[in-house]
Amino acid sequence: MPARSRSTAVLCALLLTLAADPARAADGAMLATSGLQSIEGSAGGGLTTWALIAGHAERGEHAYGAGVSRAVTDGFALTSASAYLSWNNRLELSIGRQTLDLDALVESGAIDRTDVSMNLLGLKYRIGGDVIYGDYGQLSVGAVYKHNEDAALVRLIGAERASGIDAYLAWSKLWLDGPGDRNWLLNFTLRATQGHQLGLSGFDSDYQVSAEGAVGIFLNPNWVVGAEYRSKPDRLPNAAEEDWADLYLAWFPNKRWAFTLGYLDLGSIGGVNDQHGVYAAVQYGH
Repeated sequence: MPARSRSTAVLCALLLTLAADPARAADGAMLATSGLQSIEGSAGGGLTTWALIAGHAERGEHAYGAGVSRAVTDGFALTSASAYLSWNNRLELSIGRQTLDLDALVESGAIDRTDVSMNLLGLKYRIGGDVIYGDYGQLSVGAVYKHNEDAALVRLIGAERASGIDAYLAWSKLWLDGPGDRNWLLNFTLRATQGHQLGLSGFDSDYQVSAEGAVGIFLNPNWVVGAEYRSKPDRLPNAAEEDWADLYLAWFPNKRWAFTLGYLDLGSIGGVNDQHGVYAAVQYGH
């Protein structure tokens, strides 16, 4: 059985095992403190990874869930699907798959491939603190293994490798009754990455450090509006890579479901400039 299939089967088996034990499923944490599932599978926003641990698990509890998102710009479309398993508000395991439709490059005749896919396996650990009650917020470390399925395209673009690992340090803090009598969430992440365009354009052997920031304002306990910014390396000789940003609106009707709509500014992708668009996401957790 291929490695990706084995990883998927293992996680599915774990989820089924936990589903048979609902008494210990996550139920205690404040609504929306699980964050959203980022495009790389871990808890965060749409574009960035946060220090939050996915799910609403407290001490002695576990959480699990899955989500899917779709981002569409003038020339490209990215579909991301992921699942997570977390325990004790301490440890998070995630798997994911991304598929990028290359419509703009196909139409220009630059390549003859219609899409490229990448598989992800992530691990996050909360070092300490608490996003709400900790005086200095919450701090987590994590890593994501990424494998691009199209090694030939990676070489064509000029990247060195089809696989790579991101490592990151993330800080999050939620202020209750902040400015404007609203709850405010701030996040800052430092990431060491080998990837070009997250890895969808392949990887280099060396690392480069990038920064990510996010803010979320609770309009009420169920609705959050916010923005994210993600700096990115620019190392490929023939395709400029620019920083990403978004504005988002998230709805948490309960602790099981979350829905997100957003506006994207992804800059230049594959030599195609001014890639603006929208994205939508839905996730379920238990």
